[in-house]
Amino acid sequence: MLTASYVGRNGLVGGPRTCTGLTNLGYAQAEQAARRLATEHLKKPFDVIYTGPQIRLVQTGEIIAQTLQIPAHHDDRLDGPGTR
Repeated sequence: MLTASYVGRNGLVGGPRTCTGLTNLGYAQAEQAARRLATEHLKKPFDVIYTGPQIRLVQTGEIIAQTLQIPAHHDDRLDGPGTR
């Protein structure tokens, strides 16, 4: 498992100004999360998924939304702590 300092030092994750989107690992993790949520979605359906504005957040939300066949909405207020 990578630590936050290793990740930041090695440029594996961009901050709000330098976010370049999901890595291959990030895509795999988002797809895994989508499959897990699909099981929950069958029991109690979700109506919509909300994401923040950063590229990796939008990409993750779109992967999940496509898997669950629900709409994805982007909200700038969901940018996360320390990004303003």
